[in-house]
Amino acid sequence: MHCSSTSVRDVLAYDGVHLSEAMVFGLGSGLGFVLWPDPDQPPALRFNGRARDLEGKFYANVGAPLTWARRWDPHAMREALERGRPLLAQTDIQPLPYYDGVHFAGHGVVIVGLDVEANTAWLADVIADEPQPVPLDALQRAMGPNPSPLTEAYHWAPAPRVHLHMGAPLIRRAVRVVVEEMLAPDTPEAVGLPAMRRYIAALPESRHAPNPQWVARFAYQTIEKRGTGGGAFRLLYAQFLREAAAWVPALAALAEEAEAIGRRWQALAQIFKRTFIENDWDGFTQAAEALAAIADAEEAWLARLAEAVEVEGVSRR
Repeated sequence: MHCSSTSVRDVLAYDGVHLSEAMVFGLGSGLGFVLWPDPDQPPALRFNGRARDLEGKFYANVGAPLTWARRWDPHAMREALERGRPLLAQTDIQPLPYYDGVHFAGHGVVIVGLDVEANTAWLADVIADEPQPVPLDALQRAMGPNPSPLTEAYHWAPAPRVHLHMGAPLIRRAVRVVVEEMLAPDTPEAVGLPAMRRYIAALPESRHAPNPQWVARFAYQTIEKRGTGGGAFRLLYAQFLREAAAWVPALAALAEEAEAIGRRWQALAQIFKRTFIENDWDGFTQAAEALAAIADAEEAWLARLAEAVEVEGVSRR
């Protein structure tokens, strides 16, 4: 359903550790909201319903932290592969030859092969069942600097082996990160509910954007089509909470709330879809009103989630 949670799940399965994708997403504290304005890269106002660095958070939570390379080094990459370790990587899809040429950062892949002499790497990606060959220069561009807060340059790392100890402490740690990043983020202009409310305030003015149709279309895709599991990742997170209730029973009722919020995100996506199909720019105002109601619902739900996992000192904003 989602690139990064699929990547981690597949690497775990390679090592004989079997988790559902929803559990990987939840243990990686994947739910979130990230906003980045970029007037040089249409649409100028983008958002994503997941958190930053799911892969890093997952491995930190399970006690096997990733060490991101933060440099382009195909020889070191090949050496790790020769030792039998797949490479987790975060990319922008635009340079990858099998995508549509649209910039979309934070896309997780697994590098499963690399031949420096042949100038080729092979990526396991959600787009296909078979590894995809990619020229090394294209992979370097995909992993290099980009303006999105969803990722940093050259985030690749050999995947650590995991010895998983499932239990309530592991679940609670992962949920606490979501609550804290959504309600009290370190960078409120770009992350969490404060960023969502910033997006809501700016959304009606999208009618004056150079290409308002693309703004609405991209928002629709971001909620429903670009590997979210539906409802801006809220439905995927609801599945995690249902599974996690086996260790933290209070999460069962909160899973149903997450499902309901996800359905509201799906209804919002349909407003964006009508907006770009009918070229009715009043749809941006309608979308802002719908998202404002969703933000209020999420704030109340997150407060109850905080109580369920005993988060202290989180203030609403």
